[in-house]
Amino acid sequence: LALQLGQAIGYDSAGTVEYVLDADTGAFYFLEVNTRLQVEHGVTEQVTGVDLVEWMVKLARGDQWTLTAPEPRGASIQVRLYAEDPARHFQPSAGVLTEVHFPEGVRVDGWVSTGSDVPPYYDPMLAKLIVTAETREAAVIRLQAALADTRLAGIETNLRYLRAIAASPVFAEGRIVTRSLGEFSWHPRALEVLDGGVQTTVQDWPGRIGHWDVGVPPSGPMDDLHLRLANRLVGNAPGAAALECTVSGPSLRAHADLSVALCGAPMRVSIDGQTLAPEQAFNQRLRLKAGSVLKLGAVPLDGGGARTYLAVEGGLDVPLYLESRSTFTLGQFGGHAGRTLRTGDLLHALPIAAQATDEPASPTPTGSA
Repeated sequence: LALQLGQAIGYDSAGTVEYVLDADTGAFYFLEVNTRLQVEHGVTEQVTGVDLVEWMVKLARGDQWTLTAPEPRGASIQVRLYAEDPARHFQPSAGVLTEVHFPEGVRVDGWVSTGSDVPPYYDPMLAKLIVTAETREAAVIRLQAALADTRLAGIETNLRYLRAIAASPVFAEGRIVTRSLGEFSWHPRALEVLDGGVQTTVQDWPGRIGHWDVGVPPSGPMDDLHLRLANRLVGNAPGAAALECTVSGPSLRAHADLSVALCGAPMRVSIDGQTLAPEQAFNQRLRLKAGSVLKLGAVPLDGGGARTYLAVEGGLDVPLYLESRSTFTLGQFGGHAGRTLRTGDLLHALPIAAQATDEPASPTPTGSA
């Protein structure tokens, strides 16, 4: 029917005829014609071995050859990586990508690399990942592995959302319908920055050291003991990335249930507007429910230090730069986007097992971490 339609109107280029399929009866109904190259054309190329763009160019310049497409073989699946924030109604995300990594053995149609500046204009698509295998089941497994091995940092993207969809039974079993995404529930293990505080940065231990030969001074936590203690309280490895809050801390909203710990200077602390006494807030594990707001105020004027450390169970998921995750603000690298936190940032936590340690959590900051 698609061929007959194209022949009837004398259409002579790439195009797609779309239908709606009744899964119960097998009946299909005409929907529309797209008289152009589709963004999904890569999956057709993968299963047929045909370069559709090459064919379009040949047709345009009047080349003569037999237009015979081979029978499709195998299964191919494509996902689109977008500079959008699924946790906040897919609002656009712009800025510098501080890390871009795509896996080997996967077709990637894209334009970004580490250091690319994503503007707030035009289409937010960063890349298309396309996997191919002998069967759809094998292609789903390959897609899950490809998404797990893809890294994008610096701005918010839909990468984690795609990982969750690809891992869902509905997708794996091929039961996706038009309402599926509306019913799909996803909450990232992340903290949303409502207020960045005076100077809040991501730091790790021992920090970035040993690079004076290339002009990079040491960077890391000012009070590494309390950073390590906070990590110990939530079961992280001592060097897991955490927040260093200076003088007055941030306000953070939890997008999922999270365990956190505070150590260091006794900033004023409240959860959902309820003020906590220092002995309730510090040197112990705190549970944040999804939607809860943790607010860190100023340190008292009568001493106690200037920096508080906030560790999240699993550790913060930021890329390594020169063997460290610490922020170096003057160099504009490391940490989250190479800078202090701003309103609207989303700080993701690694899976709990990723930074776990067998070392038991201590209820009080006694001894070295």
